[in-house]
Amino acid sequence: MKQKKYKLTNETKTYNGKVLHRIEALKDFWDIKKGEKGGWIEKEENLSQENSCWVADYAMVYGKARIIDNAFVFACAKVSGNALISGDALISGGAWVHGDALISGNAWIFGDAEVSGNAFISGDAWIYKKIKITGGYFFHTTKRLNKIVIVQTSHPEERTLAYEPKIKAEKINSLKFMEKENKKYKLTDETKISEDGIMLHRIQALKSFGNVKKGELGGWIEKEENLSQDGNCWVGGEAMVYDNARVINDAQVFENAKVGGEALIRNKAQVFGKSWIFDEALISDNAKVFGNPDAKVFGKAVVVCGNARIKGNAQVSGRAKIFDMVSVYDNAKVSGRCWIFDHVDICGDAIVCGYTSIFGTVEISDKIKITGGKFYFTLPKKKKIVKVKTSIKKDKITFAYNPKIKKY
Repeated sequence: MKQKKYKLTNETKTYNGKVLHRIEALKDFWDIKKGEKGGWIEKEENLSQENSCWVADYAMVYGKARIIDNAFVFACAKVSGNALISGDALISGGAWVHGDALISGNAWIFGDAEVSGNAFISGDAWIYKKIKITGGYFFHTTKRLNKIVIVQTSHPEERTLAYEPKIKAEKINSLKFMEKENKKYKLTDETKISEDGIMLHRIQALKSFGNVKKGELGGWIEKEENLSQDGNCWVGGEAMVYDNARVINDAQVFENAKVGGEALIRNKAQVFGKSWIFDEALISDNAKVFGNPDAKVFGKAVVVCGNARIKGNAQVSGRAKIFDMVSVYDNAKVSGRCWIFDHVDICGDAIVCGYTSIFGTVEISDKIKITGGKFYFTLPKKKKIVKVKTSIKKDKITFAYNPKIKKY
């Protein structure tokens, strides 16, 4: 008989008349370690014993809801009713998924979003903020089907495709497909072959926009799908964008940066220096990634929201999420299922991995390795909270819950 990956503990609480049990890992899997406590479920049918799916933090799953495959439910999220969360989907923040909703693929439901009814969310769709979806099919793809419309489900510049959507919000736009004739740039006849053997074309502006002047030569892209014809986004200098990578909105990629794979650079994000963004990485909002010699963001990592900075020789990978005013620099590495936000600095030769949350005003530096726990800087001293030293600086003390930390 195959060993179970988790058990229901005797630690319980009641929510909406349901008795929920805290779960505990019985073995190591993915970034979860044996003995690690998770979130709350009503019964074993709520969370599969197969693959890497997990419920963490204060998240709750109850009713006939099921979490399967590699799906991850965390923070204060709730999943109930007959909802099914599958694939690599993420449910976090204060989101609530219920009814007969199906969330799959790489979809991410977070913030105060509510998804219910027979709604089907898949692909790379993001649903967040105060939005309520009660039906329809939502996904992120370029395929054009009959009756498919574009709807706004998150950031004003981000669009998701939907079939028969039933959606409510303060401001929701539903737009029909249209082709824009007025292109802002063209692919020139000047070409070169990348290190991966891909033919790239130098681009040239056909009109003035943003800081780009008509006739100005830009960087290198493989095809028009790599750089949007809308907004002020641009690829400049000797930067290269190829594969299925996309630069959209007002994002800028310049100098000697490289963007490949399925990566997405959007909003007002900037990627420059000798940075390399690839796999399914997302760089968004006002985030900046720049490095000399070699800042890298890859895997399913997300550098998004606020003014996050990845620089120097730093690397962010796995499913790491970087938000707000976070800076990762020097030779630091962040990976696994880390959740880093607020005013955190990760620098020196520090390594942060596993299932780790770091927030507040915290500095992680020197040759230190963190593989789990919650780290923050706050005044209230709660039970089981301990002081830990995470930096070479003598005055840098951080509070932590269940820290897993060592020098290497």
